[in-house]
Amino acid sequence: MRFLVISLLAFVFVQCKSVVPKDTYKSLAVVQQPTVNPYFTDLEYDYVYKINIEVYSNEMSGLLIIKRIGEDAHRVVCTSQFGTTFFDFELSPKENKVHTVIEAMDKKFIINTLLRDFTTLIQPKAEIKKAYQGVTYKVLKTAGRSQKNFYFYTGDAEQLSHIIRSGMLGKQITINFDAVDTNKATAITINHHDIALAMALELIKN
Repeated sequence: MRFLVISLLAFVFVQCKSVVPKDTYKSLAVVQQPTVNPYFTDLEYDYVYKINIEVYSNEMSGLLIIKRIGEDAHRVVCTSQFGTTFFDFELSPKENKVHTVIEAMDKKFIINTLLRDFTTLIQPKAEIKKAYQGVTYKVLKTAGRSQKNFYFYTGDAEQLSHIIRSGMLGKQITINFDAVDTNKATAITINHHDIALAMALELIKN
């Protein structure tokens, strides 16, 4: 785990680019939706994934368990294949709690990066600020204090295809839902644009 600490502390400057180019997307009237991301909304289901993390050509793997524990709260736990807990987070719009984190990952930058990533991944609700329509995607934009999330939907059913989180310097991460089965994302990739960090998740059927 020591490589994770060293690697995540190195930043790469990124050039700011528009996530939704004006010449390929037109603005739509904003209509609030009850859910922007349906993939982690089942209170009765434990989402268990194999997870692989790559940081500057180094790799680690284990299991990631995501559990919805309330209307707006989720528990996110990552363990090794042998049961060692790497981290245990509780995420909600009001407060994020760090229940457990191993010493090698117990750095503010690492914890905050993981909290932001998993909040972006699982957040079911958000206030929509703007909406756009392109040839392939319908896009909903939500905004916080220092970042914006763009939700890309495709097809007549408007299935969530991917999420892009953007900050002051441009794109921060892209989350791709590479395979979906009945409102469950069975394959997910998370790629950072400002640091060399990538995660791949594969749902374990249960």
